[in-house]
Amino acid sequence: MSSQPLDDLVGRLIGYGIAEDRWVAVIEQATTPQQRVTALPVREYIAAAGGTQYASPSLIIIGKAGGASSGLRLEE
Repeated sequence: MSSQPLDDLVGRLIGYGIAEDRWVAVIEQATTPQQRVTALPVREYIAAAGGTQYASPSLIIIGKAGGASSGLRLEE
């Protein structure tokens, strides 16, 4: 998955004044051994993860719930 649409969306959300406590979480290949979660405060996302290529399928969560996503792990 190309990150450009997500980078653009995050940039627009920041431009529109999204609240400081909102997060962006990307969950790649959920429920598989390859699952990877990237979760950051929305205002830190571009600097920390902008340009990242994500494996498909990926789920994007934006909001307070995105902060809870950083603890998601596949149970074995």
